[in-house]
Amino acid sequence: MESLYLGVDGGGTKTLAVLVDNEGKLIDFKKIGPTSLMEYEEKEFLKNLNEISIILKKIDKNPVKSCFGMSGIGEYKRLEYKLKKLIQSQLGIIPNLLVNDVVIAWAGGSLGRDSVHAVCGTGSIIYGKHKEKDVRVGGWGSLIGDEGSGYYIGIETLREVAKQLDGRSPKTLLTELIFKEMKFQSKYDLLEWIKNLGKNFRHEIASISYLTSKASSLGNNSSKFILEKAAKELSLSVLSALRLLKFDSNPVITYSGGVIENIPVFYEYFFNYIRQEIPTADIRAAKFWPVFGALILLKKEVDVKFLQNLKNSEETIKKELKKGE
Repeated sequence: MESLYLGVDGGGTKTLAVLVDNEGKLIDFKKIGPTSLMEYEEKEFLKNLNEISIILKKIDKNPVKSCFGMSGIGEYKRLEYKLKKLIQSQLGIIPNLLVNDVVIAWAGGSLGRDSVHAVCGTGSIIYGKHKEKDVRVGGWGSLIGDEGSGYYIGIETLREVAKQLDGRSPKTLLTELIFKEMKFQSKYDLLEWIKNLGKNFRHEIASISYLTSKASSLGNNSSKFILEKAAKELSLSVLSALRLLKFDSNPVITYSGGVIENIPVFYEYFFNYIRQEIPTADIRAAKFWPVFGALILLKKEVDVKFLQNLKNSEETIKKELKKGE
């Protein structure tokens, strides 16, 4: 009896689980809430994780191989052991692979081939592999890391707004736009908003990057500077990974995440910084979503047919998710 393959991309904002057959054809998928034990209570984690059991009912008697990409793996002692126990208790399966979510993003980026992958969304982290060596750069969290991320952009934007409100920097369109979009009447409204940030503060602050991008598109120089600075920070992390891995002169660099995918000027700055240092770098968007990277890691040896079926599965899921928006 052929094995089925379950890939899970467990994040701090949402989780996507995908079940395919041995040829990569879609059986079912489920988009659920966050499954990050680093950011949410165990009760909420278990509630969301349990929803994956809905698609596991499609398995019947087929053996299932699973790969879970979860935040925090490799960063906290005993987390991997705890997650395995929780997954087994809720879903009745023991993951064949349990890796950091950046690893499945990397696998989806270049099909598991030698490369460096940059994740730049709410947070940021770099992962690369070359020959038998792998490295991770960044991923230090919001207090001392997340360079170049949406959170980083949001913090830098709020700092610039504070400067402008204090008169330490000329007032520009950026402050006007922030106040208008967030319905602030005075600086005290901004202070209150900051003080009332909850446990999901990273996501709330990262959402401000959209306004930074908007101000930049309207010609605001302070916003452009923030985005350029953020892109440079991300590129420095990528270049560090390339040096550590001793790549040759034609490295493959892939990327994913809301910031780098949806803010064109940020990507342009990032691209230019990398190319200044390595003119022959092959910089490209990820070939697949991270959850499909999990399936590629499970399959190990993939052929053209399997990859085409995965791409068809991805397109089907995109259409279904769009219907629900």
